[in-house]
Amino acid sequence: MEKIMKAFVWQGTEVVNGGHCLVAWSQVQRPLELGGLGILDPKLFGQALRLRWLWLARTDPTRAWSLMPIEDDGDTCVVSREVWFKVLRRMGWQQLAPSPHDSMVDWWIEARKRVAKACRRAFDSLVVLVVWSLWVERNARVFRQRSKSTTALATHVLDELDWWCRAGSVDRSRCFGE
Repeated sequence: MEKIMKAFVWQGTEVVNGGHCLVAWSQVQRPLELGGLGILDPKLFGQALRLRWLWLARTDPTRAWSLMPIEDDGDTCVVSREVWFKVLRRMGWQQLAPSPHDSMVDWWIEARKRVAKACRRAFDSLVVLVVWSLWVERNARVFRQRSKSTTALATHVLDELDWWCRAGSVDRSRCFGE
């Protein structure tokens, strides 16, 4: 994400190669009052928002998410980690399971490099399906006070993947060792 931000600031494009930076990126990210452009660091800003969410969940019980279990470190989600592991283990890719401190984008980029080229499309489809399912589950927990167990959610993802395979969008036999 930072590469895209830098490319936009320096060139107004999505991609930029070296030699276009006029000042250090750390100076660009300084507040306007300190001579910078006030561009936020997305990682630090994300951490700040998660900490704010944690604070509000504990201090204001009227918030929609106050009933959700939240880990104290504000950096990981036990439910999503468990679902990822269960789904990837079933597909024979358990060694690719994200660690608690991986950013989603960084993990995806690195994990897909470890997948055979012929299977990357299937892997990408699986990642999109799991992310979508986790998002739907989080919304169900927050807005409807309904939740599935991690086993039920992983089973749902695998059932949905089966439908994707039957529709021909994913070649399950070639990529998932079945």
